Amino acid sequence: MTRRRRSWPLLLPGLALCLLALFACAPSHTCPSVARSTRVAATNDRFPLSLSANRRFLIDASGKPLFLLGDTAWSLIAQLRREEAELYLDDRRARGFNAILVNLLEHRFADNAPRNAYGHAPFLSAAFDQPCEEYFRHADWILTRACAKGIAVFLVYAYLGYEGGDQGWARELQHTSPETCRRFGAFLGHRYANLPNLVWVAGGDAAPDTLNLAPQVNALVDGIRSAGARQLHTAHSRRHRSACDDFNAAWLDLNTTYSDCDQALARLRLDGRRTPTLPFLLIEGRYENEGASPTCLRAQAYWTLLTGGCGYFFGNLPVWGFGAGFEAGGRDWFSALDSPGVRSLSLFAQLVRAWPWHRLQPDTQAQFLRDGPREAVAAFSVDDKLALIYMPKISRIRLDARFLSDRPLLAVWYRPQDGRCHRVETVAPAAELVLDPPPGDDALALLARPSSLIEPCIPTPGRDGP
Repeated sequence: MTRRRRSWPLLLPGLALCLLALFACAPSHTCPSVARSTRVAATNDRFPLSLSANRRFLIDASGKPLFLLGDTAWSLIAQLRREEAELYLDDRRARGFNAILVNLLEHRFADNAPRNAYGHAPFLSAAFDQPCEEYFRHADWILTRACAKGIAVFLVYAYLGYEGGDQGWARELQHTSPETCRRFGAFLGHRYANLPNLVWVAGGDAAPDTLNLAPQVNALVDGIRSAGARQLHTAHSRRHRSACDDFNAAWLDLNTTYSDCDQALARLRLDGRRTPTLPFLLIEGRYENEGASPTCLRAQAYWTLLTGGCGYFFGNLPVWGFGAGFEAGGRDWFSALDSPGVRSLSLFAQLVRAWPWHRLQPDTQAQFLRDGPREAVAAFSVDDKLALIYMPKISRIRLDARFLSDRPLLAVWYRPQDGRCHRVETVAPAAELVLDPPPGDDALALLARPSSLIEPCIPTPGRDGP
């Protein structure tokens, strides 16, 4: 299409009229400058989270190990009104999710980004300067409601965006001084220092060094910590990279893995072998309706658990955007709350709660799983006489269970897609124990003492339960 040249004398009167009408076009709401004394507080017996003594997993406020099953809720603060956010949080809590990943500031993925559903913008002037009180009051409400429901919030406070593009705030940050970033970080740290369910997340789909943003990112962290916020801090990097790769700093308390269906297992194993030891979780893989098969969604969760991870974040389109309109699958995020992927992850949450997952040792040296599919992964606990083997592709496996027990063990095949148990049998410890999984897309084998209660298996119709 050919662009027409316009005459400046004809344009000037129209320009003047636009300038005069500017205030009339502005939103009708008022947005006062933030009250610097605002400090948000909430309580829940589960929080704050901290690192275990061996730095392998997270523990809650009572010292109990907590595996995080997270949902990706990027646009929650910007896109939803309070009644909609309440519905979403209640739904995820009821399904076994205990964490969410959220953008504090949306740049692109909301109907009126960066404004929220009530029309409030996060800043009165330039980005990261002069925060708007009304915007942050809405964020306060969502964060405190999540806390009341026992949901940890992984809060991405300055999402950089894929490759530094317009999805995030990288370009604005490149024109923002480290001192302004430090002030904004201090504002956040002061406001949320008493909110125990937060985990701070730096970055977002990018590495600061590649965008020349390391000074700004570190200044944001410094500001948060200088204001007294002592919650855990982690980071979100690029696909096939981990937080330790691109945010190797003293403030990094928790490592994150970012991968996909093909490379997640290798990346998780790498993060499980890192020294010094840090808890790690799969913060992003492939999402439902965005390239992940049902088996991949389950595999990402079970791989994380059995390689020694402390949490897995599931994602679904259109849920993560809450119907902002860019989704290929449409705007109906409400119906997608009950997706097949969510149902299988709820079963995963039940299984994790039923077993002493934090005492499982990944079978990194193939002591236990001697032969099986390349994508199979195993973990065991000698003290608990327990082992779990997950395979995303069905195949015969060969095990050496002698070091688990010198007495017979109960072998159960668990179907991750529906929670049913098949082929319960007693097996004697042997140098070579061969098991054949029942037909299906993927399978989990559980070996335990016969006196152990195998939960949460759903008995298969026509068969006796374990």
